[in-house]
Amino acid sequence: MSNVKTNVYTSTRQVTLILETSIEYGRRILIGVAEYGRTHGHWRFMKGRSSGILPAREAVGLEGDGAIAHISTEAAARWAMSFGIPIINVSARLMNPPLPTIVSDDFLIGRLAAEHFIERGFQHFAYFGIDGYGFSIRRGDSFEQHVRQHPNSTFSRLDVVYDPDWSRDKEHQMLQEWLMSLPKPLAIFCCNDPKGLQVCEICRSIGLLVPEQVAVLGVDNDTIFCEFCDPPLSSIDLNLHQIGFRAAQWLDHLMQGSDYPTPPPVAPIGVVTRQSTDVFSIEDRDVASAIKYIRANAHRSIQVEDVLREVPINRRALERRFKRAIGRSPAAELRRQRIEIAKQLLAGTDHSMADIARRAGFQYPQHMAVAFRQLTGLTPSEYRDQFQKK
Repeated sequence: MSNVKTNVYTSTRQVTLILETSIEYGRRILIGVAEYGRTHGHWRFMKGRSSGILPAREAVGLEGDGAIAHISTEAAARWAMSFGIPIINVSARLMNPPLPTIVSDDFLIGRLAAEHFIERGFQHFAYFGIDGYGFSIRRGDSFEQHVRQHPNSTFSRLDVVYDPDWSRDKEHQMLQEWLMSLPKPLAIFCCNDPKGLQVCEICRSIGLLVPEQVAVLGVDNDTIFCEFCDPPLSSIDLNLHQIGFRAAQWLDHLMQGSDYPTPPPVAPIGVVTRQSTDVFSIEDRDVASAIKYIRANAHRSIQVEDVLREVPINRRALERRFKRAIGRSPAAELRRQRIEIAKQLLAGTDHSMADIARRAGFQYPQHMAVAFRQLTGLTPSEYRDQFQKK
């Protein structure tokens, strides 16, 4: 980046912030940036000059030693780069951004969505996205790749095109017709929470039950969109705080003129399950009841014998029916659920390994460590390191 100015280190850095603070995406990133600025020297933050929330293309100019910005178009990227100061982009909209960018791992997001629905027994999958938006394309491609590997699955995809002929009424009509045409029960992954909210509203208007007929999953875990959705919307938490922290860390190195390797995309924390996907599309009612019991009680020290007391069949029959329905045994499902609890705690808390093991239903941390490596290929510490500030 030879055309970028770098400044000799001074006691106070002036950093311009161009972020969409009207939505939770920008606000959470902002918190991560602020934390880095507080703990790694003296930063003074400036809001990019404009007549409101930026987007970058509306700003008058970039000032200071560097900038962190939400840049969503090629024109905005060219504009930002023209000022010759180090700048980090935190928008995932561009497919191939021409400037340093740090965002979430969209491939992993698509995989998490697929796993979330597959483990609930779905066979029919759909993706609702936005044409031309990089994050939507990547998430949809990953989701499709993973669900198509599931036996006997069906898949459909609808990407909205925001061209001159677009209108909200046309989009609603197209979405209605698409949803009505798809086989049920249906699992639909949406590129973000606003699209998830839209799907839930359309389903309600045409008499489709969520989640019984259509299970809906969004991305961003935006509290307003998710909690005010009817029913509340399940969503993937992107670990936005970490994106902000790492963006600031990268910018700090660029402002000092030091070499810094391009950081990898930030791993999402995981699915935050709410009512919109709280359902099991499993025809075998005994298996569905057993899975529901396991998921409600995996954090306790239950064993398969406890599951059998809830389901009136013998162990061999339950084993056989589990394998047929979800491809794994009751013990494997119990172990998997405990690892999912551990993942959430490792990514989102500072609890000790012993405390996490106990909260996830393991008797000893060593047992958790062995099971964790078997399922993920990582130790619990290695998994946690993906989410730590570095």
